Amino acid sequence: MKAQFNLPGERICVSFFKSLLDKSSEEITLDEIIERIRTGDRYLNIIEKLRDANNIQNKEALKKKLPAITPSGCFGEQRKLDYLKSYSQIICLDFDKLIDLESMKAKIRKDRFCMAAMVSPSGNGLKIMVKVKGTINDHSNNYESLSNYFFEKYNISADRSCKDITRLMFLTYDPDLYNNKSSEIWSLNSHYLDIFNECINELNTKEEFREGNRNQYVFDLAKRCRDKKLEIDFVLKEIVARFCIGDFTRKEIAASVKSAYTWAPSPLKRDDIKGYSTWDRVEEYLNDNFDLRLNIISTKIEFKRKDSVEKFEELNENSIYRELKKKNINISHSDLGSLLYSDYVKKYNPFDDYFRSLGAWNREIDEDYILKLCDFISVKDTERFKKHFKKMLVRCIACALQDDYFNKQVFVLVHDQQNSGKSTFCRWLCPPALEAYITENINTDKDSLITLATNFIINMDELATLNKTELNALKSFISKDKINVRLPYERKAVLLPRRANFIASTNKDEFLTDETGSVRWLCFELKDKIDFTYKEKIDIDNIWRQAYTLYNDNFQYQLTPEEIIENEAANRKFQITGAEYDLIPRYYSPGDDCQTSIFLTATEILSAISKLHPELKVSPINIGKALAYLGYKKSHHYNENAKYSVKGYFVNKLF
Repeated sequence: MKAQFNLPGERICVSFFKSLLDKSSEEITLDEIIERIRTGDRYLNIIEKLRDANNIQNKEALKKKLPAITPSGCFGEQRKLDYLKSYSQIICLDFDKLIDLESMKAKIRKDRFCMAAMVSPSGNGLKIMVKVKGTINDHSNNYESLSNYFFEKYNISADRSCKDITRLMFLTYDPDLYNNKSSEIWSLNSHYLDIFNECINELNTKEEFREGNRNQYVFDLAKRCRDKKLEIDFVLKEIVARFCIGDFTRKEIAASVKSAYTWAPSPLKRDDIKGYSTWDRVEEYLNDNFDLRLNIISTKIEFKRKDSVEKFEELNENSIYRELKKKNINISHSDLGSLLYSDYVKKYNPFDDYFRSLGAWNREIDEDYILKLCDFISVKDTERFKKHFKKMLVRCIACALQDDYFNKQVFVLVHDQQNSGKSTFCRWLCPPALEAYITENINTDKDSLITLATNFIINMDELATLNKTELNALKSFISKDKINVRLPYERKAVLLPRRANFIASTNKDEFLTDETGSVRWLCFELKDKIDFTYKEKIDIDNIWRQAYTLYNDNFQYQLTPEEIIENEAANRKFQITGAEYDLIPRYYSPGDDCQTSIFLTATEILSAISKLHPELKVSPINIGKALAYLGYKKSHHYNENAKYSVKGYFVNKLF
């Protein structure tokens, strides 16, 4: 799609999105947006909550609920450069965490290039709009030059990531918004000429262009222009136009200019800016060369080169440290680490990013993808499976996104045959976008504790291979809602929320070991192998899109008290039982009271059964657990001879 451009006097149009989650947009004029920002129309309550929030994560969550625009253009079907319908020739610069906000706003509103200035949604920064001259191809250079202009004039740093034409700007609220439709248009050439003339005026106070000093003069002038970050082609053209006189040829000038631009690494520090520190030099270099983010799930810094099409990858701090040293930017390794793990680097949640990117599921138009998927899985209790499979998916999202919630249940597929597709299906449930956040067969060590906070799915393949001790240890893992652990290379322990959800499969129909209850396990037995064509006919992103919409619609994903009782009953067929579970009903039936039944303690029952089965090795405790599991009610009976009350069971003897 070929983009059109706004002509002088035309209304400027941008794309408007109701929220970050909304993939569709509408065309709206910038004048209307300015008015909405001035009044806070329809979203003032979100802004107020955002500015009152004292937690970074809460602020980010609220910000994503705000409407947003693409100030630099109007887009068609997608917010991608290929779908740009019109280029607005507007650049919006974002200046965060300003110390004296009102004072800075008062200064900038007097700037001849300031078209609009407004307080940011957080309330501690400024958004500044500037009209620019040029095409889409000039956008990046216009943004960089404007960023440098505001830095040099006001000593404030713009967020360099905002130079992307497709970048969203969240709407804010500022009743004192400044709007000047008569502001000057920023022209790259005019700006470069101003800087070039400044360089000449500065140089002329120290030396002059004369015979015997022409090459040195041009060299010093070009070096000053280089230090001001002027393009070499522009500088060469201007110097030739002004100083190519007589026998001082273009070739000779070009050699001096090239020598100046390659003489030494272009210095990054601006000694003429008061207070420009090493920290500023480091931040500027990182801003110019990298996109950085702190992955709050993996707890790692991720990066990619500016304007690179490559994916983000984990940052090697040593490589950055080496690069800074080569640029003569001297910062200690520990200070670099402190900077990278400070609020300088923006936080990124891959789970939140993935689910929001899916868009909304429309129950009026879209299929019920989850129920459609269930048709590929033949289970013995179909309706119960469909109900709990849907709940499980929504619980997984809640656990991944909410710091105050964790998924207590393990979803288990049971089938007595190998190669029935259980493990493959469990792995397939983790979408490709989150493939780095699934792990299998964890232990109970420190590293496994960390996996609870750094994964989306833990797939316990072949659950039946775990012994009773391992299962009991695993039970404590499943019950954890927070993880207090010292991460590798960290100086102290940190408290992390539990993110991971457990899915399991087994070929053994008896694997549960806890006789006191199995509410943590949701078990479903397959009748046949899973139909593998689900991979071709179902898009896993649609499954999670539907589940995420249900989550946002407050779908009830927790088990009800009735469902817990139902699940306990369903799990009995998967319970590992000893000989006592078979022998007790053979010799005793549950009794009512002392008039029709006899009263026996667990030890007395064990003694009687042991005489009949001397090979039996079991403790009174196990007999008591078996009696409780089988439904024998425990009672108290007063012993006249011993003069105290004992615990036991009213039973009817069957032998």
